[in-house]
Amino acid sequence: IYAPRNLSLACTLDYKKRVNASCYEAVNTLQSIANTYCKEKQIPPVKITNIKAGLTFIKQYQTDLENIALKYTDEYMAYLTKFVAINTKIAVVDTITTFFAAQKLIEHTLKKPVMGFYWVSNLYFYRDAENYFDFKSFDKTNSLRINGWEIMEFIMTSPEAPISKLENGKPVYKENITFQEKIRMNIYPDIEKGIMEFVKNSKLIFNDNNLFITNDDITDWINLFCNVPTNFEKNIFSKLGFALDATHEDYVSIPSNWFKSQSKISFLEQLFSIKNNSDKKHKIIRILGLKIKIKRNKK
Repeated sequence: IYAPRNLSLACTLDYKKRVNASCYEAVNTLQSIANTYCKEKQIPPVKITNIKAGLTFIKQYQTDLENIALKYTDEYMAYLTKFVAINTKIAVVDTITTFFAAQKLIEHTLKKPVMGFYWVSNLYFYRDAENYFDFKSFDKTNSLRINGWEIMEFIMTSPEAPISKLENGKPVYKENITFQEKIRMNIYPDIEKGIMEFVKNSKLIFNDNNLFITNDDITDWINLFCNVPTNFEKNIFSKLGFALDATHEDYVSIPSNWFKSQSKISFLEQLFSIKNNSDKKHKIIRILGLKIKIKRNKK
């Protein structure tokens, strides 16, 4: 189901935790709420330049914003109940959360608590989150252990345009999407092809044996990719952009904090350099698999 941040903010007006988090997060959150108001009222956009201006805007249009929130919540209920029954137990499954926006949106709409399952709960700004939400995660941390989460978001994001709102139970995609979004949508088939090739290689190595790979193993593997990029990887990813904000207006270069060590040759570079030699490629993957197996046996 869709549960975008901008819709969560429009329905819940849950901005206080974000305002106390950081100036960037605060201004971006208040801007998202202002954007919703302007679109609903069909008036020119209002630029929120600082926290004080944003809070003043919300106070000035508090009643209208609350009415808009009720309308959007009703629309989201019509959408949500197409997929879930209100009287059943519901869980949210997501990769990472910082402010529990999707979980908050669903709880607010259904007026009942739901369970959240996450790979990472980034509690840097929300250290008391367990007082407000029921959730479990492999990794609860006050600082991300993944070096370059932008890479993760980019790889896992669906090849669709950003959603501006829901109408009549259907998503309304953002118009005039940026060139960064167009690139992301266009190269998804290549990412999917690479994923399937990886799965085939893994199948050749391990056959039908069950693998036990922990969150720590996956984290280490991703950080290896992030810490030791090849020239090929640096060239490709430097052309990409990623939206950090709820409004999908502020794009950053994906490698903004990615490259840690540029002099080494990564495992992936070895695969690219011998991509036409199947025996060598499988040998390297077998070595990696053996390392995982040895590490597991030591435990």
